[in-house]
Amino acid sequence: MGGYRFGFKLKHKISFFLIAVLGVSLIGVAPVVAADTVTTACVTTKTGAIRILLKGTCKAKVEKKISWKSNGVRGIRGVQGIQGIQGIQGAQGLTGPAGINGPAGADGKNGVDGKNGNTIWYGTTPPAANIGVAGDFYVNTVTNFWFGPKTTVWPAGISLVGPMGAGPAGATGATGPVGATGATGPAGPTGQSGYSSLWFTPNDLRLGINGDTSTVTSILITTPSQYFEEVLDIDQDRTKFFFRAVPKGWSSATSTTWKIYWTTDGVGAKVGFDLFLNTGEEGSNIRDIPPGCNVGCSSATQKDPLGVNLINVTTITLPNSVNMPGRMIENGLLHIGFSRTSSLYNGDNTFTDNGLYQGKVYVFGMSATANF
Repeated sequence: MGGYRFGFKLKHKISFFLIAVLGVSLIGVAPVVAADTVTTACVTTKTGAIRILLKGTCKAKVEKKISWKSNGVRGIRGVQGIQGIQGIQGAQGLTGPAGINGPAGADGKNGVDGKNGNTIWYGTTPPAANIGVAGDFYVNTVTNFWFGPKTTVWPAGISLVGPMGAGPAGATGATGPVGATGATGPAGPTGQSGYSSLWFTPNDLRLGINGDTSTVTSILITTPSQYFEEVLDIDQDRTKFFFRAVPKGWSSATSTTWKIYWTTDGVGAKVGFDLFLNTGEEGSNIRDIPPGCNVGCSSATQKDPLGVNLINVTTITLPNSVNMPGRMIENGLLHIGFSRTSSLYNGDNTFTDNGLYQGKVYVFGMSATANF
């Protein structure tokens, strides 16, 4: 194999060898004689790297210029080397400009006609049979009912309003501003004058004539708390007398109604009460106004007890008319007589002694009301 091998030393003691392979010959191939050749190169002083200088000059201070002659037999062209592997694909190039628009295409064929749409009707009554076609709907704007879809007839409607929710009530809103004063209305009818009722307690009813054994006591109302209420344990045939001022306006009443509230310790016979009234006014002698029996007063007071410890009410209504004992006089004094009787009224103005209940009778009180 032809060629040259040489070496030299730089001032920095960098050794290198250069192998010139300019004339390499292959085995079995006749060499070719080549002319002398002068080669110039630059040596890097720091690393000893050599670069062939084809043109220009070496770099000052960092490279040193060298040259040499070479001649010999030029070898034949070597066998072509194996193809190297394919390089990595380069980046995609930029998109080219858009082409010009092509000519417009021909119009397409007309499509098939679609189905007719449906209608939502509305009114203030349910839909009549001749309104709408199959598939239509209808709204009743009064009842908020929805009908449809219609087939050959309208189906029953359904409410569009849901049930009331079960949530809690909202907070009360703020009070609005006071409205303007309305016009004065017509005068109303004249009202009743004075008080409309009186109430008499067991103590009010206690005092009676000589020999009266009636007492104010108490009876058990509830258990187990042992609550007691005051009552009058009333004796028989012992009239109680007391005064009351005639309430204002009672002189114009047509009648008065008296109610006695009582109970018994047993059941077995009727209980009867008598009520006597009279009135006086300023200057009257109290001895001239003893209570007198009003027409039918005794006959209206007898009643069968409802049961032991049950509240009974005996009602007596007395007329209020001129020349009638117990008539109401404005600013007058009402003289009242009240008793529990022992005689049973037979209905023919006769009485049966001891025909009434003989056991305990307890009075809770008595009320009086004027009727106009």
